[in-house]
Amino acid sequence: MAPSGRETPLTGVNVQGEKISFGIPGAVGTWQLIGVLSGDRINGTFETISGIVPWTAVRGAPPAPSSPAPAVSPTSR
Repeated sequence: MAPSGRETPLTGVNVQGEKISFGIPGAVGTWQLIGVLSGDRINGTFETISGIVPWTAVRGAPPAPSSPAPAVSPTSR
């Protein structure tokens, strides 16, 4: 999930033990990220034109279930 809260598609996801790598497609190409899993956190890096950038992902609480639609009572005519 992106910082904006929108879902983000991942490509080429690879997990080997605690190591993870994946791509995030964008307008100018796909960012390749690598990281290390530790509990509810992933710390890693990705390379840009201007250098290597650190990143962190933290597992949040699962989304709350959506509310069921209100019951509709039949009306008599």
